[in-house]
Amino acid sequence: MTKVLECSNCGYRTFYKKKHCLECGGQEWNKQEPGVGELLAITTVHVSPEGVREPNRLGIARFEGANLVAQIRKGLNPGDNVKLDDSNILREGDNGTHVGAQFAPVDD
Repeated sequence: MTKVLECSNCGYRTFYKKKHCLECGGQEWNKQEPGVGELLAITTVHVSPEGVREPNRLGIARFEGANLVAQIRKGLNPGDNVKLDDSNILREGDNGTHVGAQFAPVDD
């Protein structure tokens, strides 16, 4: 599963690797499970790069202080509780299959 990075000094959380903590400047990170998030907003991309599904539904979700953008499963709406499923096929092409995170219902 995709991990959240948490600053070992102040507890700031992010999904994206950073050299220094944006809050305190700390340089040590602990990997944590993201837990359950809330889907904040969704959008649909109708023109995608080659190999990416169309339409491509994307969402932004908040996970205990860290936000993430990812593809979403059908049937999800803003306000729904979600978890990360990191076995989703993001793209298929000449360079192989790229797998990444997708928001899924908590009860899946």
